[in-house]
Amino acid sequence: MRRFSEPEFFIIPLIVFVVVTIIRKKLNRKRPFELYDIPRLLPHDNGEGFPSRHSACCVTISFAILTIDFKMAMVAFAVSAVICITRVLCAVHFVRDVAVGVFAGSILWIIWFIIQAAL
Repeated sequence: MRRFSEPEFFIIPLIVFVVVTIIRKKLNRKRPFELYDIPRLLPHDNGEGFPSRHSACCVTISFAILTIDFKMAMVAFAVSAVICITRVLCAVHFVRDVAVGVFAGSILWIIWFIIQAAL
């Protein structure tokens, strides 16, 4: 497996962050605490709940770690799973928000990996 340089290690999550942020602003979907009578467990702004930026970025960072160390990546993926679950349990995201965030982060990472492998 080809190892990525440090700039690429940070550029990929940044690209994911920007792309997901643009999608969130465009769609501006409500969060569970906005739609249902659920108390906020975390202080959070309204709107822009879809897709989950936390989920997209933590999965992308986990993939970046995978290029360096397999065992550490497994820990990172486990932490990512905990982050995704807590986002839903704290009522700041629906399951679909988190699932699409994970999917978006994964797909953007795979696209970047294919481009880099082709160079």
